[in-house]
Amino acid sequence: MPPSRVNAAWLQPISTDPGLLVNREEELDDLVRRLDELREAQLRDAHFLITGARGVGKSIFTRAALARFEQKFPDHAVCLTVDSRGLRYRPFLNRFANALVEGIKPRAERFKRLGIARVLEQLALFANHSQINRTQTDTISRRYGADATLGADLLLKLQSKLTWEETRSVGQTVQLSLTVTDELLHAAITATLERLAEDDSRWMVVVFFDDLDQALPTDHEEDVAMLFRHVLDLRPCISLVHFRTEALVENVAREATEKIDLKPLTSEVLFELVRRRLEAATETVRKQFPLDTDWSAVHRLAACTGNPLVFLKWVHGLMRSQLWPPLESWKDPGNLARLVFTADPFNGADPELVRRLAETVDRCDGGRPQATLLREDLLRGCAKTDPGKAPGLTEQETDDLVKLQVLLPKHRFQPTLGYRMQPVLDLLRPSVRDKL
Repeated sequence: MPPSRVNAAWLQPISTDPGLLVNREEELDDLVRRLDELREAQLRDAHFLITGARGVGKSIFTRAALARFEQKFPDHAVCLTVDSRGLRYRPFLNRFANALVEGIKPRAERFKRLGIARVLEQLALFANHSQINRTQTDTISRRYGADATLGADLLLKLQSKLTWEETRSVGQTVQLSLTVTDELLHAAITATLERLAEDDSRWMVVVFFDDLDQALPTDHEEDVAMLFRHVLDLRPCISLVHFRTEALVENVAREATEKIDLKPLTSEVLFELVRRRLEAATETVRKQFPLDTDWSAVHRLAACTGNPLVFLKWVHGLMRSQLWPPLESWKDPGNLARLVFTADPFNGADPELVRRLAETVDRCDGGRPQATLLREDLLRGCAKTDPGKAPGLTEQETDDLVKLQVLLPKHRFQPTLGYRMQPVLDLLRPSVRDKL
């Protein structure tokens, strides 16, 4: 069959669909087993830290584990996912509160747990309004009336934190309003979780805080640690927190009661990612890949990384930048550069500067994958122990590459500890090209 262009959208390099997870059975069974042990012991307060390198599959793994756990115990487990990326504290609280209401309130009404339903409706009022008036709370109280005990009233649980203010008079009627502060909403969520942990509640709440390390756009370590501390105070519940390894700081790691670290995948498993996605693609897409399709280029790419996101981006870039099946010339430096910049434009970084960076990195780390790069080595052009001489990067070029996120700090808040190059760029390194 002559070479032709194919549509590569079916690869989904960035995907959190649990159905596309491949070969994490050991870790999945381990996490589901740990959750089941908590369920059997009727424990409702634990914190799991899901860590691993960027792109190793933390989100898709955790979502798959929670889907499996909820399917195994549909009458007890309520598994929620709160996407925290780019959120400041208040929007994060709003999203968590609404997820809690959406996940449990329909079940509470179906099983006639009206006391819990009442608390959840009151929580929704707090989450979706910056200011509420007495009329709104009275409406909820009348709706449930005698069917829900006063002990199920969120306002009574929070009465020491409520400050009603007279806002205006309508005729002879005084209207009272209440400002919903961050502290009040946090307390309302906590009180709701406490109600859900009582003996008459049938549900175990498991919450996945996805991308929590990217929730607060700040450069201060203490702010992220404080946010994490606030999240842990939203208890009792079983929480799972996704943290990239490079963002993990010591005081965050100490807070977790359990930790699961995801490792890279083998080349055989990486190819299975492509096969699994092709099976899920449309018939039109599958027809472009007959049984005798030459997948040697994909196998070669799989042998150069253990990171599923990096691998899928490479394959996606290869299919978009080359005819398919690709000619042997796809391994030429120019074609590899086109591949990686098709896979990721790197925020508009200069291709020539990026190529020089990749070659400098190869000299600095001796071909070791994702090794830490010291700034002085990048400026020197080689490691201190390397007797060879080669032009390095300038201070300005290094700063530009960090700003464009081509160079990533090893430690999010202490860049002086060194950098790592975006792993998608590894194909531009001479030592990696030789493996192809």
